Amino acid sequence: MLPEHAPRLVREIDGALQDVELDGLEGNYLAYYQNVAGAIRGRERLMVTASSVLQSVRLLDAAAESARTNQVIAL
Repeated sequence: MLPEHAPRLVREIDGALQDVELDGLEGNYLAYYQNVAGAIRGRERLMVTASSVLQSVRLLDAAAESARTNQVIAL
């Protein structure tokens, strides 16, 4: 059994839905927001740019459409 707030994925395995445990990564949100503030002030470049997350956004959109339509969505 997974802890309540653990990252998880539910997959169909051998015809049954099963929780698949995911390894989480430690984040550093403070450094992210400090970088955003530095970029706004013109002191540094953004570490996370819009173009660097485009594939992730496309994947999330495809997952939402797949869930809504019950269809496989090609990326």
